[in-house]
Amino acid sequence: MDAAIQQVLEAQSDDGFDASKYPPARAPASHPQINLDAVGTVDDGRSVLDLDLAAMADKPWRRPGSDLSDWFNYGFDEISWEAYCYRRKDVGDLASLLKTSVLVRLGLAFYCHAVTHFVLSISRITPR
Repeated sequence: MDAAIQQVLEAQSDDGFDASKYPPARAPASHPQINLDAVGTVDDGRSVLDLDLAAMADKPWRRPGSDLSDWFNYGFDEISWEAYCYRRKDVGDLASLLKTSVLVRLGLAFYCHAVTHFVLSISRITPR
């Protein structure tokens, strides 16, 4: 390896990037606020997770010369995005079912505890 390249690499690994020397990055005031908890929507208001790519007449990411990363983020493509949406919906449905089940069980446990406590308190009060 060239000595100059080695010297640059050593300097970078020793010093690193010191972000404290730079001001924080901020969007301009005219930029719309982004809600990170909201699910993205397409032009007609539907969730991007409910969008059926197979039913789309025009698929611009398939045009010659188009860049797939202009249409899909994080390494997704048409097939992996549909699999992700299906899996996310499947896991969301399972989470709702589990949440309901836990709440029912907790409610039942609380109810059983309350009834047992009530019965024991009555048995102490009632003379034999």
